[in-house]
Amino acid sequence: MSKNPWEYALRNPRHQATGPEGHEIRIERAGGRDPLVTSARLIDFSRNGFRLRTPFPLEIGEPLTMQLHDERSSTDLTLFGVVRWCRPDENESWLLGCQTAREADWETLGELFVNEILASDE
Repeated sequence: MSKNPWEYALRNPRHQATGPEGHEIRIERAGGRDPLVTSARLIDFSRNGFRLRTPFPLEIGEPLTMQLHDERSSTDLTLFGVVRWCRPDENESWLLGCQTAREADWETLGELFVNEILASDE
């Protein structure tokens, strides 16, 4: 494992998002990249990062803002991250791993479980 925190590192424990396709979120790209805002799926989450499924690839090192809004539970979460890896997935989609700018606090992680955005069974 690298000592450089910006290099790829396994972020355990990872917590799966609920639903067979993950949880719908919105991502906003920095630097005027097209499209500036798009929908994506949250696949899993850790205190230091998250994995997304997107309809197109993003560049490694690209900064983005993840916005999760769940009307059912009134959960709103905004996280700033950087793409650390990107690879093709089935059905012409892309998986990408992002490292957050700041570690998510325990309260935020608990709220995601209580509101069933993250699955409690592994």
